Amino acid sequence: MCCNIFILSPKDTDIFEIQFGYDFSKRYIKKNMQDQINFISGDERLKDLPITEKIVFFVFDNTCVPSIFVKDALIDVINSGYELATCVTNETDNTHQQAEIPYMYYNMGTFYEVAEIMFNRGKKIRSVDQIDPFLFAVNTDSIDPDIPVKNIPDLPLKKGIAQNVLVHRFGENLFLSPRDDLIPFVPDECKKILDIGCARGGFGKNLKIHKKGIEITGIELSPSLAEDAKKHYNRVIVQDVMEVDLEDKFDLVVCGDLIEHVYDPWKLLKKIHFWLRPGGYFLACVPNIGHWSAARDLLNGKFEYILLGLLCVGHIRFFTQESLKEMLMESGFEIKTFHKNIFPPTPEGEKFISRIKDESLGDIESLKTFSYTFVAKKSC
Repeated sequence: MCCNIFILSPKDTDIFEIQFGYDFSKRYIKKNMQDQINFISGDERLKDLPITEKIVFFVFDNTCVPSIFVKDALIDVINSGYELATCVTNETDNTHQQAEIPYMYYNMGTFYEVAEIMFNRGKKIRSVDQIDPFLFAVNTDSIDPDIPVKNIPDLPLKKGIAQNVLVHRFGENLFLSPRDDLIPFVPDECKKILDIGCARGGFGKNLKIHKKGIEITGIELSPSLAEDAKKHYNRVIVQDVMEVDLEDKFDLVVCGDLIEHVYDPWKLLKKIHFWLRPGGYFLACVPNIGHWSAARDLLNGKFEYILLGLLCVGHIRFFTQESLKEMLMESGFEIKTFHKNIFPPTPEGEKFISRIKDESLGDIESLKTFSYTFVAKKSC
């Protein structure tokens, strides 16, 4: 069945990854819903749109990615008597739309697998009064054609959520992660801290809640992200880290998923070494390119960049445990903690890992490790 799809026009951005995300979302909306799309501002009235079908889809989140089940499932919800239909997602403040995701997914292949597992749980529709309008379908026969599009989600319509249908969202809180995973690794004695690639300041804000009396400086390339970070940091330097010249000495330098975004991470580590006081610490998290999801795709001739994650479009360098440890030691650091972040694989991932194990073709622990979090001490 054909349908009309209208997407809110994305905002201008100075961030390469977000612009990529707009294009990525557009590509997969068109691919998975198999219809032409139109961009709108949201101020248009329903009657001003080129609508040719009774059921119309709207996308208010420019970086969401629908699974292949979304279109037919939401049409089915409308045909079941609802006037507005939506689905569940990985990120939302609406508790009724928070997906019960059975496995962590890492790329489009694993996303499709998880979405299919959820869909096969069986049809279940929840009636609600309010929705998070990241993606929804409406029966236009139920709506006053003079209503602006942006007001449709708030209308007193009969609304239903397809509880077994998944849409991925890269999120409205993009680049604002509190990095709860890094907080426990911050040494108690560290008071003067440098956060490289501080984004919108989520880590610094969170760290000040957990660690009293700290002074935190951020370095951020994007002016728009840096403006948000300034609300939470003592100082934010808006500049490419490779061009920053600091005489300050810090107790701790943090790179939360940053060094893989740098052309010359070896030179960056030398700068970090210089910025640390004697005996200072370096805390970082780095993705593992040896993870099973990447290895399986490569064996099948695939390497698809995404907005965020293991194959983030901003990743320039890739590391395994061995290459990461070698770089740290060569840069004058003594590794104090080296933690492997391991998550249960999907069923198909488990089968892949088992085949590798049976044939003795790889390091199983490496295949299961998504990323590494380490604390290293300036040793010389």
